[in-house]
Amino acid sequence: MGLTYDIKNSRFLGNLNINQNLGPVKFIGSANMLVGSNGWYFSAGGQATPPGIGEISMGLIIGNSDYLPADVTTTLMQYAYDKNVPPTIKNGVSGMFITGRKDVPIINIPDWKIDLGVVSAAMGAKAGLDARIWMNFDSNANEYGIGAMAFAHVYFSASSITCTNFGAEARAELGAKGSYNTANGNFNLDGCGSITVGGHFEQCVPTVFAGCKWCVGTSISKSVKLDLHFDSGGNTDLSFGFGNCSKQPLSGGW
Repeated sequence: MGLTYDIKNSRFLGNLNINQNLGPVKFIGSANMLVGSNGWYFSAGGQATPPGIGEISMGLIIGNSDYLPADVTTTLMQYAYDKNVPPTIKNGVSGMFITGRKDVPIINIPDWKIDLGVVSAAMGAKAGLDARIWMNFDSNANEYGIGAMAFAHVYFSASSITCTNFGAEARAELGAKGSYNTANGNFNLDGCGSITVGGHFEQCVPTVFAGCKWCVGTSISKSVKLDLHFDSGGNTDLSFGFGNCSKQPLSGGW
């Protein structure tokens, strides 16, 4: 555990790496905290393995601080599939945010890899669910929110001894989120569905001692999405556009 005092800004900063069995649950991750003149926060995230469920990713932050380092937000959001940052932690932190993600294999399309020396290939498919809740507190009102997103991802890649590499992948996402404001009783409901496809091709010059050199290639990635909006004021909206719901880049795997 590390604990430091920032004299200039009058605040304590702490961090802790965690690798513990909490009863029957194995947890590996990290935690951060700040206590100072401008407020406080506590954040933690990692992978937990509850019995009968398997590995899940979890992250949380709670506090009231005008200062929130960018790396804390980045670390927290790495445990979420949906990369859209909630209002609770966009400008400092004032409230609570909890996120959880569970990946599950698609039984009919198992992950596999093959390496025959002259050629290698890999293919996989997974699906999962991302869920979040948040509470945003300020001097005027409280906001409560909840969201969920289902996703599926399929990919294929191959490479050969001739230094040829290519691959293709596709991702589908379907999500919804809602929020309620206690001051005026207003609520918002938003939905999103998206499909992303991509591919890449690369050819390099094979050399005897230095491997693959002087590569040229191309890649393409296209996403289309449908956004829905409804609120207590009677406003509705349906729009088509480009991009995906989660702001996740295609990655060729997980």
